[in-house]
Amino acid sequence: MKTPKILLAGLAFFLVPTTADVEAEERAACAYDRNAILQLDPNMFDQDDKAGWRELANRDGCQAAAADAIALYIESHRETLVRQWQLPSFKWHEAQLRAMAGQVSQATRLMRQSIKPEKGPEGFEGWTDYALPWNQYVLATIAFLEGDMDALKEARDRLANSPMPPGFDTLDRSQVSVPPSWPLNLDVVDGLIACIGQPYQEAYGSAHCRDVGKQEARRKH
Repeated sequence: MKTPKILLAGLAFFLVPTTADVEAEERAACAYDRNAILQLDPNMFDQDDKAGWRELANRDGCQAAAADAIALYIESHRETLVRQWQLPSFKWHEAQLRAMAGQVSQATRLMRQSIKPEKGPEGFEGWTDYALPWNQYVLATIAFLEGDMDALKEARDRLANSPMPPGFDTLDRSQVSVPPSWPLNLDVVDGLIACIGQPYQEAYGSAHCRDVGKQEARRKH
């Protein structure tokens, strides 16, 4: 005996996941222990790949949740982060994650908050030497997200012309797999130029974008 078509249609209806079902699955996939994450010290929360926001961000589709975790950590540890001059970098990482999640307006707002003052804490040698190039990197990224190629290229040129800080070429590079070159993040910016108009996650993380950007920079400069 054949099953009536109306019954089959009804079964199909009940088998189709609803928006609420999908959202519940996404929340479950991006769940984390808030109390445990807030007890981490700032360096572990920010830098450890197996703890803090990075472990969360490495899960598929969890960039927005990782950004929310950083915002929560900032709210709970603001005084410490301000005292240790770490707040701009935390804002930056939250901004990057929001850009990757497609939250562009929130991302650019946070990126502007990650711009560093020219004068750093007393006794912090070389702050200005690194802060000014960093700010050009931030401005270049904002220009990319806003689709402003002229501003992006201008920030790129200012970054490229940043003088190398004293002692940079003699820094201990034994603990890193890829030794840094000066100016820092110039390869990233060249990749943003090459792939402007593409999603930030692609333009930022793609080796292809950086290779094309590097080749274009060599040809033009």
